[in-house]
Amino acid sequence: MLRRCLYLTLGLCLCLCLIMQFSPYPLVARADADGAGEAPGPARLLPGTHEEGDYTYQLTEGGDAVITRYNGKESFIATPQTLGGHQVTEIGNSAFANAKATLRRLTISEGVKILRGKALLGFSFGSARVELPSTLEYVGADAFSGTGVEKMSFPDGLKVIEDRAFADAISIAGLYIPPSVHEIGKYAFMLCDSLTIYGAEGSYAQAFAEENGIPFVVGLPTDEAVNVPPDTDIEAAMSRHYKLSPEDHARLHSSSSAQPPGSDLLKWIGISGWALLAAFAVVSALYFRKRGATL
Repeated sequence: MLRRCLYLTLGLCLCLCLIMQFSPYPLVARADADGAGEAPGPARLLPGTHEEGDYTYQLTEGGDAVITRYNGKESFIATPQTLGGHQVTEIGNSAFANAKATLRRLTISEGVKILRGKALLGFSFGSARVELPSTLEYVGADAFSGTGVEKMSFPDGLKVIEDRAFADAISIAGLYIPPSVHEIGKYAFMLCDSLTIYGAEGSYAQAFAEENGIPFVVGLPTDEAVNVPPDTDIEAAMSRHYKLSPEDHARLHSSSSAQPPGSDLLKWIGISGWALLAAFAVVSALYFRKRGATL
């Protein structure tokens, strides 16, 4: 009976340790101010899909359209502002992940607020120009992961760049991040070794770049460095957003090592697991020694 208890304890210990060791949830740097850290919830989609042109889409309860799949093979893509008479507000999860062409130009239509996770995962961009709408507010996890995009800019008004948004996008060399951004996932640019971030002095983007050892250039980049929409008003953007209060700076610096909700629990689960494993080894040694056996 005692031996059975020992083996059950060993199994529990190993499970607890593995939960901590191989947890897939990376740390995320958050700026928990004025709504920071609030990712948009999943759209409440109505049953059934619809098709128009090269796009499959679904409708939300609010009557907007969400692109769920691109079915074409074009190299020059401009997503439609409306589908079936409904405003397109989201590019859904993995919507372009199965595109078969090498993209040369991508224009996301005005009105789109959300690029969901893996929206463009693995899409071959070549030397494409990427134009994003002024309405964009959120870029999901792995949205550009593994793509060949080399340079692009985000519009003023963007708020969140989720974790791994550009992970493995090893060709990315220049990226403009506006002062409106208040949250960037800690591993948003994992393996982007050639990346230089452009933005405003004192912005969250600058602090994030410095915290993570990414080169940062203050100001509006030239078109040779990174493509910026011609209507970007850097002065207006900077005057509205670029100064962080001392409290915001303190919060940002503390958040660089902050953990997402539940990570403390995972940490203590892992510690408890290792402690129980050590205790198991000691008890087992004593047990088999008493029995005159070896492990």
